[in-house]
Amino acid sequence: MAHRYAEALRVSRLALAQKDPQEMARWAGANRVAGGFTVSCLGEEYGISYPEGRVWGGSRGLPVTDSMAVLLLHYLIYATGAGWRGQALGFRQLPGGEICLDHFRSHVIARLLKLFGPDPGRMVRGAFALGGTCEREYRVTVPALPRVPVTLEIWPGDEETPAGGNVLYDASAPLYLPTEDLIGLAGITMVALHRAVS
Repeated sequence: MAHRYAEALRVSRLALAQKDPQEMARWAGANRVAGGFTVSCLGEEYGISYPEGRVWGGSRGLPVTDSMAVLLLHYLIYATGAGWRGQALGFRQLPGGEICLDHFRSHVIARLLKLFGPDPGRMVRGAFALGGTCEREYRVTVPALPRVPVTLEIWPGDEETPAGGNVLYDASAPLYLPTEDLIGLAGITMVALHRAVS
């Protein structure tokens, strides 16, 4: 797994160096700063050097995982500047989503239910802590990246039916990140919500 991300990181850094930094900042809603960018992700600021593509967390320059670095680099590289569409897409509707649907259900949805199924109110409180909104009783939208919100929803269970859940994306999301990265973004969104109320 580490090798996979190391290669993806190398390729992403090469791609970043080939793109215009002003356009990337504008299209991604990132801040252009001396020597690179800052990108807000789930309430944290991340620094990204240009053209090298080194990624660090916060003002103290904390290291980030290779998977997080790849996600942030991909966000800058793939961002198109497309506006929010206001149409929710389920995972199946994302490019290649049908192929990965079982993995998505068994990993992402299962994790959502494990973290918040017993107490969906924690998810709502976590969303508020990260600047999110609650659209229905247990449906929240969180500004995960400047132009990519993530919507999480839980249907509480009872004696007869188990709890259920879903993760939704705005229709513009595939214009900012590949589907694999959208899976990762859902995962880190859940972790951030959990930490916000722990």
